[in-house]
Amino acid sequence: MPTSQKRRRDMFLTDFGFRIRIWTIRILESAYFIREDYELRSHPYAFDIVEQKKDAKSNGSNQREE
Repeated sequence: MPTSQKRRRDMFLTDFGFRIRIWTIRILESAYFIREDYELRSHPYAFDIVEQKKDAKSNGSNQREE
């Protein structure tokens, strides 16, 4: 196998492995945030906490627009 083909194949495999690692990290992060959100909603005061977060987000976005 000529060196140029070998180099191209090695670069492809490296790029492919890198993409798999990125997708794995994204999946694990989303699973963590879904679990965290579920735990927050199952908390006895979950509704109050979620409402406070929504208020904080809406107040922050209103201040940015002005």
